Parts: sequence; structure tokens; C-alpha cells
Amino acid sequence: MRTKNGRTEMVRYLLVDSPEVHHPQRGEEELGGQARRLNQSLVGGRAVYLEYDVEQRDAYGRLLAYVWFQDKSGWILVNERMARSGLCLYLEVGKNRKRSDQIRRACDLARREARGIWGLVGQGKRRYSEEQAWSEAETLRGRWILLALDVKKVNRKGKGVRIWGQKGRIRIDTYPNVLGRLDLRRGDRLVLLGNLAGGSQGWRMRWVDPGQRWEGPSVP
Repeated sequence: MRTKNGRTEMVRYLLVDSPEVHHPQRGEEELGGQARRLNQSLVGGRAVYLEYDVEQRDAYGRLLAYVWFQDKSGWILVNERMARSGLCLYLEVGKNRKRSDQIRRACDLARREARGIWGLVGQGKRRYSEEQAWSEAETLRGRWILLALDVKKVNRKGKGVRIWGQKGRIRIDTYPNVLGRLDLRRGDRLVLLGNLAGGSQGWRMRWVDPGQRWEGPSVP
């Protein structure tokens, strides 16, 4: 975006994580283009107001903000609209949680109504065991699936947690503040919504949103 003083700034929307269009490791993720178009329809050509939280910039120098615009109905929070569409996951960045209840509520509604990402895996679709997902990983890369695995190992890695299944085929990288505490043990069944990244050095799935843990019908 371009600021009033003419500077061009990259803005990282707080508390939401949309599918990527061009990511160096994960490539193009399913629904990334749709999320980009929705964002453009909301903010393109509009004057916006940036609301900051505890931290104003991230490690990459991007502005961290809640993005607002005004229309006939009043002020609209773009972060919330994106979450409500189901085209993003909830993701906490640093200590910025001022509007966490608002964004979590929007994400929960999208999940219950099977919008966006959540609609892709509902009604028994896209369910894979660890072995199945590994054998089809190249085809599934970047697509949203439900992955079912039986936990073999749970290790802390920095502020996050790494989880391996019994087959050791796919690693789950759990971000800080997702589990809160280690509530997974060896032998537990974990069903997670996400997409695969990796390749010859191993496959992995990110767990950034507590809601990715699937509580729906059983998965093979």
C-alpha cells in the first residue's frame, strides 16, 4: 500500500493467515487466488486506516496492522471479513492479540458454515491417512486436506511443537500458542486440516490455528 507521504509499505494483516499465491517453499496454495481477489475487492482503490497493536513491524520489516475502510454502513475491518469468508486461518503474530476474540469468532463461524477452506473438506471429502498422503504428496502439495495420523513423537522446538506420526512420513510443525500445553501423547489420534509442503527432504504440515484440529466424523 502507499502511505500519505508517498512511501510504499508491505502490510501483514494481523491474526489471519491466507493461502499463498507465490511462496518460496509452499508454492501456490489452493484458494490463494480467491483470497487475493477478495482482499483486492475490499481495499483496492480505497483509503484505509491502519490500526496497530503491541508491535508495529515484524522481522521482515512489514507493517503489522488491522486494516479498516469506511462505507455507507460504517467502518469495516478487512481482517474480520477475510476470516469470515473462510479464506484464511487464525494466526497470532508476536504479542498482537487486541482483536483476537473478534477474529476467532469470525473464523469459527466460517468453519461452522463450511465456507472457503472448510467447505473443501466437509461431507467426507479429502481425507487421507498418513501413508496415503505421503504416497500422493506431490499431487496434494498446496491442496487443503484432512490428514489423520497416530502420534508417535511430540517434541518442543523453540516456542512451538513438532509432531510425528507412527509412519514418520509427515511432520506437523505446530506454531506457538496453538496447543498452549502438550495435550497430545504417543498413541493419540490426530486429524488435522492443512496442506503439505516439502519434497525429497521430507513432508510437513503447518498447524497455526487451533481450529485446524478436526472434530468432525472419523477419518480412516
